[in-house]
Amino acid sequence: MIKAGADRVVSPTMIGGLRIASELIRPAVVNFLNLMLRDGKGPLRVEEVRVKRGSPYEGKTFKPPLKEKLQADDSRILLGEMEACRAIEREILKG
Repeated sequence: MIKAGADRVVSPTMIGGLRIASELIRPAVVNFLNLMLRDGKGPLRVEEVRVKRGSPYEGKTFKPPLKEKLQADDSRILLGEMEACRAIEREILKG
């Protein structure tokens, strides 16, 4: 499928195997992630935010000691309360 031009290929068998292994090795983590990602009822969310060109965050860092500056089209993963993630996303996406 990759040779045919697909960007990504999803293997249900591999995903299932990884899920079973994760359940065995760290069941509390899997349960926590399920609450956040599936139910939408958990207090925390995991979100992906892409920096828009012209955003006030372009060329800035979040906090010291991070030295890496945000650039247009960079992606960042946020973990936090839903409203806080949305507020950060709105700020980063301004342009």
